[in-house]
Amino acid sequence: MNKCAILGVIILLLVFNFGCKDDPNDDGRNVTIEDEFKILPWESLEPDSRKFHLNIETIQSQSCENALIDLTPNAVGSKITLTILDIPEPDCPAPIFPAHADFEVGNLNLTEYSLQISLKNLVHNIGNLMVTDEYYDIQMTDSDGIIIPNQRLYKIPTETIWGYASYATTDAEVAVDNFIAEVENISNGYDYEDGYYGYFSVENNSLAIHDEDIAMDYNQSFGFAFQDNLIELQTILSEYRSLYPNIDFKIFTSKGEVL
Repeated sequence: MNKCAILGVIILLLVFNFGCKDDPNDDGRNVTIEDEFKILPWESLEPDSRKFHLNIETIQSQSCENALIDLTPNAVGSKITLTILDIPEPDCPAPIFPAHADFEVGNLNLTEYSLQISLKNLVHNIGNLMVTDEYYDIQMTDSDGIIIPNQRLYKIPTETIWGYASYATTDAEVAVDNFIAEVENISNGYDYEDGYYGYFSVENNSLAIHDEDIAMDYNQSFGFAFQDNLIELQTILSEYRSLYPNIDFKIFTSKGEVL
């Protein structure tokens, strides 16, 4: 039997096994695993340190907003392993949310790590994680049952800020332009590499903010180098929030602060 045929049989067996419950009399784990998962690299920001994470989400929606993925993570030395085991079935409304989990890998050295992402104990995807001063880069030899939309996660540059102003009508554009200009006047320009930074993406030095509930129809984002006292930014924010309560102004820092 050729290699493609063998792989097809393995995947069929895997889908069947993950789609069914184990015998309730069996002492083993009760496993119901989706066919595909998203692996999302992430870096948490703190005043004195940063930690690398692997966030896991199901492709298909689950029946609860807080549905969790049962997994076994491990990071020892230069070896990182992650085994996805189970998605418990809570009693909730119709499925509308992805199940999720967070693997805090930790504060990593600038080196190469071996990486294995497994589905139960049947499929083992092998690859590596390269950590440099500028980015985390995941390269997988195998990716059965998983997708990694952004294999390279750029690190947020130190001593930088980013943010946005969100508004409902174009009448607010002048106020937003003035706000960004005032922030820029006490900051310095920064030339970002194009790519994915977790909190935002950059293309041609233009930022698109991620993971923020920006509900209004219009928004403008920005990113600058900033080395002065945050009180200056807080003063600008306080003034504009008072004058324009219908505009949502927000600033984030490379140390994890939200202003």
